[in-house]
Amino acid sequence: MMLNNKLLFIFDLDDTLVLERDYVLSGFSAVASYIGAQCRLPSEEIKQFLHSTFLTQGREQIFDKLLHGYPAIAQQLTIAALVDIYRQHQPELKFVDGAEAVLTRLRADGKKIAIVTDGLASMQKQKTAALGLAAYADLIVYCWEIGAPKPSPEGFKQAIKHLKVDIEDTVIIGDNPSHDIQPGVLLGVDTVRVLQGRFSRLDDLSGYSAGCRGTSLKTIFEEHYEY
Repeated sequence: MMLNNKLLFIFDLDDTLVLERDYVLSGFSAVASYIGAQCRLPSEEIKQFLHSTFLTQGREQIFDKLLHGYPAIAQQLTIAALVDIYRQHQPELKFVDGAEAVLTRLRADGKKIAIVTDGLASMQKQKTAALGLAAYADLIVYCWEIGAPKPSPEGFKQAIKHLKVDIEDTVIIGDNPSHDIQPGVLLGVDTVRVLQGRFSRLDDLSGYSAGCRGTSLKTIFEEHYEY
């Protein structure tokens, strides 16, 4: 499937344009800095604990584990306070390899670009701001903000309607088989799956296969978009 004839490119955000892992690590670094200042503990040690625990065990109950390992923190800060710091921090992020070049080329070719992203809107807005996505996107839809979390197709429908492009001239590009590919297929939109991040090893849902796929945006556009 060649993509040059498409007029509207709708991108997912997490694990499509930016790695969700990078946001999580950035948040834990911010929490560690806050703890260091508030509790007079070595922030680098706290950061290493959070990062290593996340990378080996995941983030489930990670702040509970932190307070269990460092009782001095529990005497001064609550888990709710740490969650607030995590959610409100200004992340340090970068595009996945090749993503910014793809967006730049699409803009140069006169294509329309939309971002349709899931998750707490305040956090997703911090991500899009950190990446400077407003300079590339004609529209950014925050699904939770409009009351239509993925896998609802409403966010994609709003992008298509707002930018006044026909279904057949649109492509949805994302990593999640249930949140990006399935809604696209249900809408009759061509889909592209990026096999990176948390869901890279999951199969497409039965009956909802992506039109094409690749391990990165860079490789996908090298194969399916004529430069």
